[in-house]
Amino acid sequence: MLPNFIDKKEIKIGKHYISQYKNLEVVSLITGVGMLSTAYIMSKILTNQKFDIALNIGIAGLFSGSATIGDVFFIKKDFFPELGCGNDELFSSAFNKNLINADEKPYSKGFLNSNFDFSKLCNNYKFANGITVNRTQMFNQNILPESLFDLPVLETMENAAFFYSCILDDLPCVGLRAVSNFTVDIDKNKWNIVLALNNLHKNTLSLLNEFSK
Repeated sequence: MLPNFIDKKEIKIGKHYISQYKNLEVVSLITGVGMLSTAYIMSKILTNQKFDIALNIGIAGLFSGSATIGDVFFIKKDFFPELGCGNDELFSSAFNKNLINADEKPYSKGFLNSNFDFSKLCNNYKFANGITVNRTQMFNQNILPESLFDLPVLETMENAAFFYSCILDDLPCVGLRAVSNFTVDIDKNKWNIVLALNNLHKNTLSLLNEFSK
């Protein structure tokens, strides 16, 4: 969410904007699309500044589970489904290949978990799990961990990289995503980005209001 006074023509990837919301100082950072951009830009700002909490706010595709376009979710845990060897039919994760320790920080059983204490929040919010990908597509569910599917699964191109950066810095992190499309619909004309962004804006303000109490 960007402050209303910012000239949208001046928005640049990697640039941050400081504004005041009630008693909160809010730093808005544009990471751009994808894991690489997100990880690099997050590492730069976390090296130079300290924060109380970090929010990753954006749209997502619904990969699995029950939800409608425009629904907004907190992401409880995220996963890199492409990190490993093989293809959609025969795939082994980097954790199964012992290339990465599945329980070495920032991972826990191969997942990147939000380290924010959601019990502090008063409002009733929806929760989902996430997968973060380089190429939006329909993954074969059989290659994904079963525990992903205890909640709706959202697909993004950034959130796990955001969690990765924050967890390594011991910074409480929250992923807040609005469903703009179903992942089977690669035709962007079928997405409802306007509805998703409007609902995302409302939920972001609700969250900031809770933080300001």
